Amino acid sequence: MKLIDLLKTIYANFNNRQVINSEKRRPSRKDQDLLLSKLNAGVDHFNNSYNKYKCVCFYHYSMGVLLLYNIASAMLYYPLYLNLKSKRRRVKKEKCENLLVMKRGKGIGIEDIFPEPLREQYAVVEDFMRYDLIYLDKESKQVLKEARKRHPFSFHYNLVLMLRMANQCRIINEYNPAIICTYVCEREFSDPVLTLYSESNGVKYHGFMHGDFMYQIDHAFMQFSCYWVWDEHYKRMFEELKCTQSMIVYMPGKHKPAVEAKPLETDYEYYATYYFSGETKDAIDKLKPIFDALRGCGKKCKLRPHPRFSNYDHINEVFSEYFIENCKECSLKRSLETTFYCISINSTVLSEAHHSGKKVVIDDMTNRNEYNKLKDEKYIMLDKADYLLSELLKNEGIE
Repeated sequence: MKLIDLLKTIYANFNNRQVINSEKRRPSRKDQDLLLSKLNAGVDHFNNSYNKYKCVCFYHYSMGVLLLYNIASAMLYYPLYLNLKSKRRRVKKEKCENLLVMKRGKGIGIEDIFPEPLREQYAVVEDFMRYDLIYLDKESKQVLKEARKRHPFSFHYNLVLMLRMANQCRIINEYNPAIICTYVCEREFSDPVLTLYSESNGVKYHGFMHGDFMYQIDHAFMQFSCYWVWDEHYKRMFEELKCTQSMIVYMPGKHKPAVEAKPLETDYEYYATYYFSGETKDAIDKLKPIFDALRGCGKKCKLRPHPRFSNYDHINEVFSEYFIENCKECSLKRSLETTFYCISINSTVLSEAHHSGKKVVIDDMTNRNEYNKLKDEKYIMLDKADYLLSELLKNEGIE
């Protein structure tokens, strides 16, 4: 493994622990709105990019983590810059007006979320980032120079921007497409500047949703040529978050009915399935007596951990007497086909179940603080769910 790949792996693993941590306390909606009110959105891509960086840092990073990031980035920036600057560059291909390059990640598939109107209009080529192939051309170096000039001591910001820019530079020179598309991008503070660079090369830069979102300041200040959303609800929410971009509403494949809903509880093997996301240990513990009470009423229940975010060990320990689905062995379609009620606090599965006509239940009991945040953060399923968990238990005579 080359040094840059090793550094990327170390950073990604450490950064994921900061960003994906269910036990970590996040800023309140009031505190988020206070910061957002002090930051102005505009057509200046550099301004939006750095404001987004401020929002991401505020929401996810402690002062200690930011200090560590900036010290490490200060040491790495110029050696990496000189390396990327000196790499042999490709001669830009002729313009491909019907080509779309899809920047792919290895963790999340795009089959059921990619906008079909784009697939119908363009030939789609998937591209996985390789750090050994990225480089900087003259124009990209000028853009980075402007970013350094504006924020010379934000080493972490400038380092991430440089690496993202070098990959965008490679894609544009290698393919020269009409559009570059990205996803899992709502926290990517480099994207407004990448949009500026792409459009200056005659390439549109699009993003699209990959899951249900709530109002979070780390999603603020997005700026793409176009961003594709799943509902008018999200369009309004991102506008509140000062995202200055064109937005198009589309229906992702995962919102097309995945299963045929049956009318009766007796039509299903299981009464309910709990779909975990990133629950705390305390929330997992509080779910156990609820499931025990349902089992005492003769209701057969199962659980499905999230493939990336769930605390598998604790779920297996607490629910050792229950059936726990293995995401690698049991498809989500199969999971939905076998359950009458779908329960969660904020899983994307609830949207998929709702669009398939299934009964959806919001967990308002195991983590009241998180449930109250759903209202503050405008969780879309609050208005679409059939029941709250407390209501479902009451209907079953469980107090």
